[in-house]
Amino acid sequence: MPRSSDGKLIELAVSRPLNSESEILPVVLYLHGGGWLYGNKHTHRQVCVELTERCHACVIFVTYSLAPDVQFPVALEECYDALKYVTKNSERLKVDANNIIVSGDSAGGNLSACLTQLAWSRGFKVIKGQALLYPSIAPNFDNDSMLQFEKGYMLTRGSMIMHWEVYCPNDYDSRFASPIKASLDQLKDLPPALVTICEADVLRDDGEAYARKMAEAGVDVLALRYLGVIHGCLMFPKYSRQAEAMLNQTVTWMKERWASSA
Repeated sequence: MPRSSDGKLIELAVSRPLNSESEILPVVLYLHGGGWLYGNKHTHRQVCVELTERCHACVIFVTYSLAPDVQFPVALEECYDALKYVTKNSERLKVDANNIIVSGDSAGGNLSACLTQLAWSRGFKVIKGQALLYPSIAPNFDNDSMLQFEKGYMLTRGSMIMHWEVYCPNDYDSRFASPIKASLDQLKDLPPALVTICEADVLRDDGEAYARKMAEAGVDVLALRYLGVIHGCLMFPKYSRQAEAMLNQTVTWMKERWASSA
């Protein structure tokens, strides 16, 4: 397991397809959602299993430290340490260090976007793509989707205010907390991005705004809004055609990214 800069062990849960022990596999570095306060390898087991099997990839789940025990940027730095660890230990892990996609849902989508920007800012450009699944992008509590779905479904405006206040009380303007704060120049060289959006979600408008800004900067972006879908739909993909379609599109996009370097 990797260690953070303060010496804390960062647990990684590694998932591989059956009978793949001798294969060198592409990687999904998965950063879970839960408002930076909740979530673990058990809550996100199903989505990680689905990605492992459908992508025929090694999914590495990062158990980053949660608020309120820590605040920004601790979780992000731990994700960066995990990325470095996977790259450095790719031979032992039997993974392809040239085919790493970072992905995450909700707060994990935020961390995936911020990790990509952080890695690029430090010259560590090893990420092949970023798959942002209904990501939390900014502490913007008054846009149309935030007000339209203020009382839910699944995620409310009030809970988002609380999550941001607990996770990042003092650094809202940092692009490593709110990735949309990055300038076009800071975004222009980022790797391709998939942004999946739920229509009935307080996070909808900010996710689409970030996709537009990356596209304006010249990033290869595929952004898709799924009609009638609520936040967190990938936790239960088998119960919704649209959630299943989102999962299938994510898998297809990941495979295309890996194939582009073959």
